[in-house]
Amino acid sequence: MTAPGDPTTQWSTAPPTPAPSGWQPPPPAGPPLPASVLASAVILLVVAVLVGLIAGIIVLSATFLSAFSDPSMFGPEFGDPLTPDEFEAGMNLAGGFLVAFAIVALLIAGAHLVGGIGVLRRRLWGRITGLVLSFLALLIMTIGLVSTIATFGQVIPFPGDSGMTQEQLEQMATSGSVIGLVMTAVFFAAYAFVAVILLRRGDVFSD
Repeated sequence: MTAPGDPTTQWSTAPPTPAPSGWQPPPPAGPPLPASVLASAVILLVVAVLVGLIAGIIVLSATFLSAFSDPSMFGPEFGDPLTPDEFEAGMNLAGGFLVAFAIVALLIAGAHLVGGIGVLRRRLWGRITGLVLSFLALLIMTIGLVSTIATFGQVIPFPGDSGMTQEQLEQMATSGSVIGLVMTAVFFAAYAFVAVILLRRGDVFSD
């Protein structure tokens, strides 16, 4: 039997603390995000990071080009047809194209980032963004695959004094075509996976 002054008795008989006014219990946690949908979001986020890195490299390349002002630094054959002013103008023009390309790449990276975050949050706009990006990418890569297959192994014309034999040029062209096919096939499979999952798992997303 517990003594009247026992603190254990006082603790067990103390009234519960009332809940604050207007407080409501948190809603029950929803089902976990399906692994396939999570993988789709991860693919979109990974592509966003990769494209963002490419954009950064392009900007650095544009900055690097603007540092060239003397065509003779590439060899005496570049110094005769171009004056330093013409060469510098050409480098600035090339740098401008690279900057514009980098801006487009950053926009693409941002769209993938928004789509990936939206898919993770189960938002309908995230699903739509992911589908649009996937279908556009699949269309572009289909054209790229057809073009790569059609020109597989073709040798890019080089100056006669490049120091490379015809066999070396053919090997380089074949290696480039194989690498291009493999990279395109990998990204094609990734985008196809995202498109199929986002089409089939519409039940996961809400407005």
